[in-house]
Amino acid sequence: MALIMVLWVVTLLTVIASSFSLGMTREARTVQNMIDTVEGRSTAEAGVRLAMLGLAHPDDERRWQADGRVRTVEWQSAELDVRVTSVAARIDLNSAGRELLDGALLQAGLEHADERDMVLDNLLDWRDSSPHRRQASQGEQGYRAAGLSYGPLNAPFRSVEELLLVPGMTPEVYRRLEPMVTVHSRQGSVHRPSASRAVLMALPGADEATVDGFLEQRVRAQEAGEPVPGLDGTDRLGSAVSDAYTVESSARLPSGFEYRIEVDMVRARDQGVEPFQITRYRTGGRSASD
Repeated sequence: MALIMVLWVVTLLTVIASSFSLGMTREARTVQNMIDTVEGRSTAEAGVRLAMLGLAHPDDERRWQADGRVRTVEWQSAELDVRVTSVAARIDLNSAGRELLDGALLQAGLEHADERDMVLDNLLDWRDSSPHRRQASQGEQGYRAAGLSYGPLNAPFRSVEELLLVPGMTPEVYRRLEPMVTVHSRQGSVHRPSASRAVLMALPGADEATVDGFLEQRVRAQEAGEPVPGLDGTDRLGSAVSDAYTVESSARLPSGFEYRIEVDMVRARDQGVEPFQITRYRTGGRSASD
């Protein structure tokens, strides 16, 4: 009996010790994750500030260009990848014409023309306050028919997220459309030197062969430091230029943890501490084991 009692006590102590050790391991991982998050965020923030300084550099030759190239920078013990594009590389929800918006919806997965027309009419109705547009659309009646307790804003989109309030806009379509659009460029055209493939495919008259060929030429031109060529068949829209930029800053720590910041920013009107004002800020981090 004494031997059995000793074995039970030893087993119980082993279970307690194992539980304590597991708890301490989990706490250590939690603490390390918190440390990595703080360090990763501060490092990625440094990348955003580097982009601000690069875009505002007084020397034309040293000034950063919003050409979509990834600049890799060693920052203390971490590595930074910083990418700067013009916000005009995306389609402005308030300035783009119907044809360009229709192409964006097609690239977002709305393949049926009737479905696209319905969403497009609701989108234009949301942003347009003109009497002609309001008379031509279903207005608030269409929203009521969809079971919604609100009507169109009849004013410019204040944020991309407002698209989710437009009847016919599903979460899946929004997920695909969101990286392609903006409300800050205030341009009816697109900045081709840094536009994504999806945005270029949305341009009227664009096709896969032409766009893919242009992307190859764009990469070669950027690597050689030469001007980006035009995109045949789509240049009637022109190429937008804007003082608004998107900065993607990704920090990689020695532990393998990655932290990413994406901001939209516009050039500040007054000469304050920072040359740019951030209008949109998104963050995210993940460990190497995720």
